[in-house]
Amino acid sequence: MSSGTLFALPFDAESLQVGGTAMPVLASVDYSNDQGDGRFSVSPGGTPGELRQTESRFDDPAVSPDGKRVAFAVADDEGGLWIYDLARGVPTRITSAAAFLPSWSPDGRSLVYSGRVDGEAQLFVVAADGTGEPTRISPSPNRRQLWPDFSPDGRQIGFSQLGRTADANMDLAVLTLSSGVVGPLLQTEFHERLATLSPNGRWLAYLSDESGESEVYVRSYPDMGAKQRVSIGGGNRPRWAPDGSFLYYTRAQRITGVSVHRDGDQMRFGEPELVVDLVVSPDFDVLPDGRFVVIPRVSATASGDLDRVTLVLNWDEEVERLLTSGSESCGSSAS
Repeated sequence: MSSGTLFALPFDAESLQVGGTAMPVLASVDYSNDQGDGRFSVSPGGTPGELRQTESRFDDPAVSPDGKRVAFAVADDEGGLWIYDLARGVPTRITSAAAFLPSWSPDGRSLVYSGRVDGEAQLFVVAADGTGEPTRISPSPNRRQLWPDFSPDGRQIGFSQLGRTADANMDLAVLTLSSGVVGPLLQTEFHERLATLSPNGRWLAYLSDESGESEVYVRSYPDMGAKQRVSIGGGNRPRWAPDGSFLYYTRAQRITGVSVHRDGDQMRFGEPELVVDLVVSPDFDVLPDGRFVVIPRVSATASGDLDRVTLVLNWDEEVERLLTSGSESCGSSAS
């Protein structure tokens, strides 16, 4: 780093020697005047992207089944759900009232989400094209209902619910849409929440604090058989890869993943590995091509407020191109 510009040098991993001329590879990088460190991270794969700061705070990104749209909540005085068209770069507001925690139906035609009624979180469904008014589907108005998630066949909605009493636990429940009947999914003396079904509908990932801290567990579905603990040292917001090959979650504000291996009717998980080394909000989602939609947690720059967050992926190819192109664009090396 030098005055907000990130430089790169050729490096021989065998001899541990650097050589050549330092070349600028990224300008206007957030950095600290006091410590001199640059705030950047490198992630393999994907394509470059940019997120611009606004006065609103975005929460709860949810990728549509076809990967072409992202639903998100806006956490400001206006509130509401929005849908962002990735190809056109256009956001469209879907609800006018405060709403949060959206989840897409498998056909991409509707969204289920939590909204507030008399101060309590209740479940609603709204058409994704913005037609019609949201429909309240909460069967238990005296309980907070959060983190709704459609089943892969679209027939059920799993969610977390919490009673009003001070000693109430967060439990998992499931709503069958055809009958409107809610049944218990998992009730213990611990808090269970954030349940999400695997793409094939046979495995349920969720959070539980039974170990003393929040961890990610998986059970077979719908029999809710023997559980497997997936995370180590804490976990939050589990998300399945669209093809079911990975289970991701956040830990220490970064995205961790475990590989998923099917062995007949059993499922085995690999060792947790860091997959996105960027400080992010716990809420994220995964595109069909394996890229992530994240909400970075960033600080102000040394010169003032943050203007944008730039995510540069396919980093190896870009750096190699710059280093081999010579020093035409830079007359001096980094200090």
